[in-house]
Amino acid sequence: MERVIGGKIAKAVSAAGSVAKRTVERCDPAKAVEVIEELGRGATVRQIAAKYELDRATIERMAKRHRSLIVEIREFISGHAFMDLQRGRGILNRKFDMMEDDPEQIAKTNIRDLAQTVSMLGEGYVASIGENRSTVVVEMGPSVADAMAAIIAAKERAKRKLCSIDV
Repeated sequence: MERVIGGKIAKAVSAAGSVAKRTVERCDPAKAVEVIEELGRGATVRQIAAKYELDRATIERMAKRHRSLIVEIREFISGHAFMDLQRGRGILNRKFDMMEDDPEQIAKTNIRDLAQTVSMLGEGYVASIGENRSTVVVEMGPSVADAMAAIIAAKERAKRKLCSIDV
């Protein structure tokens, strides 16, 4: 996380710790910073409670105390995610332009991998703005090159079996 956001988190933890005696901010400021960062990244209260061994009500009170800071962290993260998405799309477009001019590039490039990367960047952006909480797991099969290598290996094994004669 950028230094500006990190500094704001530290100041907010320090301010909250100086007001009340029995807060996470006062007792364990490092843990409080991590909890606020996790809340900013969109982690659930239940996930944070399990990870840091804190009561859910404690985390909910922290979230309420630092609500504006958490919103700022989310905006910061979503801005970076959007920029990554745009960069990925730009790279994909440049790759397509290069391939139009060179048919050999089309044969060498696994477009699916590149397109999947851009898709994942898009999902990361959508998740960072809070639109989609579900995670998509993509189970991919082998690439064309992997499939061709497996076919050649199978042909070689079959050829060796046909040519070997046991006497």
